Amino acid sequence: MSGLLYVILTIAVLIVVGTIWGQISMRRLAAARAGENFDTFCRSFAWEVVPADVLRAVYAKFQEWVSGFGVAGFPVRADDDIGRVYGMADEDQDEVLVAVIAACGRELPPRERLGAMPAVVTVRDFALFVAACPASPRGDAGR
Repeated sequence: MSGLLYVILTIAVLIVVGTIWGQISMRRLAAARAGENFDTFCRSFAWEVVPADVLRAVYAKFQEWVSGFGVAGFPVRADDDIGRVYGMADEDQDEVLVAVIAACGRELPPRERLGAMPAVVTVRDFALFVAACPASPRGDAGR
């Protein structure tokens, strides 16, 4: 029984250390991006047509995600790799995507069109995916 206790304690310590390391890493990254903000984020989409409400919702949602690491006001970049920078697993990304789509009064495209849409790896990909989703027939009801 004492061996099991050591395993559980080891796992608990690793989780705590991993959490602290994640917080430190995100704070360092935020400090390295001093002066960047939502306007900087928007300017990085100069060549793509992405509605302002989509950009606002995407930026806010990724900032909200990082606030879980204890970093408020994190400067999101369009070219951030979602898995590497934000540590989002596919399931997390799906949940965030559904929330952003709803906040923008949009809905997922039909299943047959989903397979033709490009993969979502970066925040830019994420915003372009949301922008490509059709408006919800409910209009603003999903907001």
